[in-house]
Amino acid sequence: MKQLTSTLFLTLGVVFFATPLVSQQGGAPHNSVAHYDEAKLSRSTYKVRTESNVRIPMRDGVTLSADIYRPDAPGQFPAILVRTPYAKATTQSVPQSRFYAERGYAVVQQDVRGRWDSDGHFYAFKNEADDGFDTDEWIGKQPWFNGKLGTMGGSYVGYTQWAQAVRGSKYLTAMAPTVTTPDIYGNWIYIDGTLHYGFDFP
Repeated sequence: MKQLTSTLFLTLGVVFFATPLVSQQGGAPHNSVAHYDEAKLSRSTYKVRTESNVRIPMRDGVTLSADIYRPDAPGQFPAILVRTPYAKATTQSVPQSRFYAERGYAVVQQDVRGRWDSDGHFYAFKNEADDGFDTDEWIGKQPWFNGKLGTMGGSYVGYTQWAQAVRGSKYLTAMAPTVTTPDIYGNWIYIDGTLHYGFDFP
């Protein structure tokens, strides 16, 4: 019964929010919310320069691999860092990186330690704070960087953001973690310290 009730509320919510509003006078459907002004969105301005498999050194000598997409123009630009175990060059990540680079950002797509083109041994969660901070500091020394660094991504890529933020790089200005948690022992891999079988063994 509880599951049925939840399903019913979900269905009603989808119907309610997906149905266009109609005026009481019986007029045509209209949208009540303007989400954004197209004229204010950034435009594709730059050609893109791509550097593949750039080796970024960590404090213990291990090097991590990154692909860098940045405006093919002189000057310094804000950077977006994506640290992922899912592969830095995918059919989704490459167009996304080019999209931001065309609009004036340097995008650093990095394979985390032990994954894909990066060296070292992958041990989930263990090295993300230090490796993320070391990557932040490396970006901070690049001649194309203007001093403002943001991060983005979801799931494990969201966790890598929380972890590196703990180390407090002066360059880290903004984060956009999604569908993730900063507390893997409280509400993700474990729930209140107990292994979450439904999450860990799908």
